Amino acid sequence: MNRGNQYQHSNQDYRLVFTNKYFNYVVTDKKNIKGFFSQKIKGFPNFSLLLEKFIPLSEKDKNIVFDTKIKQGFLEEISKLNIRKEEFGVLPFYKDIDNICNGLKNQGYLKIFDKELKTKTRLICGLGSSSVLETSITLHRTYGIPYIPSTSIKGVCRSVAFWKIFEKYGLNVSGKFNDQLIDVKDEGDVDIQFYQLLFGAQDFKGLLLFLDAFPLINQNPINQNLFDIDVMNVHYPSYYSEQKKYPVESDNPNPIFFITVKKGIGFRFVVFFDRHRWENIKSKIKNKSNNNLSGDEIWKKIDHKTVEKVDDFIKEGEEKEGSIKELLEKALGFYGVGSKTRLSYGLFTVGQ
Repeated sequence: MNRGNQYQHSNQDYRLVFTNKYFNYVVTDKKNIKGFFSQKIKGFPNFSLLLEKFIPLSEKDKNIVFDTKIKQGFLEEISKLNIRKEEFGVLPFYKDIDNICNGLKNQGYLKIFDKELKTKTRLICGLGSSSVLETSITLHRTYGIPYIPSTSIKGVCRSVAFWKIFEKYGLNVSGKFNDQLIDVKDEGDVDIQFYQLLFGAQDFKGLLLFLDAFPLINQNPINQNLFDIDVMNVHYPSYYSEQKKYPVESDNPNPIFFITVKKGIGFRFVVFFDRHRWENIKSKIKNKSNNNLSGDEIWKKIDHKTVEKVDDFIKEGEEKEGSIKELLEKALGFYGVGSKTRLSYGLFTVGQ
């Protein structure tokens, strides 16, 4: 029922309102809410559009509110929707990923990792992003499917890499250690220089390039369900909201429902190394004594042992994925990626 852009109230005790700038619906039968959800969003091809533009609100006593039970029903129906292989399997972005890979190779990049890894636990990226739903999830803006941003993958891999160095130095020098990571130092530690070259520093762009990780929907033989519904339960809402009462067991829990990517979903992880730029840096290191070369450039600070270590890293990447495989498997198989990793979210099955 189209009602323009204004809410209209009635004497009814309950009404469910779907509304945005372009369309809105009203449901007055509370018993048929789930049936309405199922009917309206069945076959809906874009989850991002659903979660941003089809938000259910309930109208009680002339007040528009966001009812927890309504939200639960809405998210449950979304979590049941299947990705239809015949539609998503031919989406342009699948070919775009291959085109990007080919384009990077033509620009002198070396592909050192390209593998499917499946989620071992639930995955949620972008949980804390702004949303009417209180919680959010990172979805592709155009195609509406979940993905893992390249920055998240690089971030967790970088953390693993520098924790390895931190263990070498010991926990008593954390301040000094962090200072050494900001810029590439003259005659610095070989391990620190090595990982600064790979992941970057304040004065240097890293040589590794991570791509966004997308689910491999078109690799599955049947239609696939990607989502699970999960819940965070605040057991002492009065204590946290009013900050006056003591936490007591008589408080009513306040469940917060949210969407996650379910276990067993395969994602494609791709990592490149900027070999063309590295060869240029090596040529400058080789000619350090040339008086015509000037300026405070990174190549002046790199130790020859660091050069050897990077070359070994490239060779391993060409032959068997080597160190980058070990790094990714440690990051994704032990630490996890995305939100709530301390609670074992975002882990992947590795080593297979």
